[in-house]
Amino acid sequence: MYIASGPLRVTIKYVEERASTCIFQRGIRLALRDRYGGKKKIAIDLKTKDPAKVARLVAQLNAQLEAEWDALEQDPQRTPRAVSLPGGSPKLSPADALLDR
Repeated sequence: MYIASGPLRVTIKYVEERASTCIFQRGIRLALRDRYGGKKKIAIDLKTKDPAKVARLVAQLNAQLEAEWDALEQDPQRTPRAVSLPGGSPKLSPADALLDR
């Protein structure tokens, strides 16, 4: 997804645009895939196409996943937590998210 303002064009990483929404997609680190049932990626419907909202949600989800993955790599006994959309939206576990699309 892109945000454009005049000649400036900014790419928002980890986003796939669909007809009516944007999907946050992030590949699961290779070392952690077994803890996610062998899945290769996590995908979450952001339920918006507004570029400003998408950018904010992606930044928050990405930070949450990075922190979670760092903690999982530090503790082999830890299991993945649910990933939650910022702003009080319902939590989505990796199984509830759109996986391996």
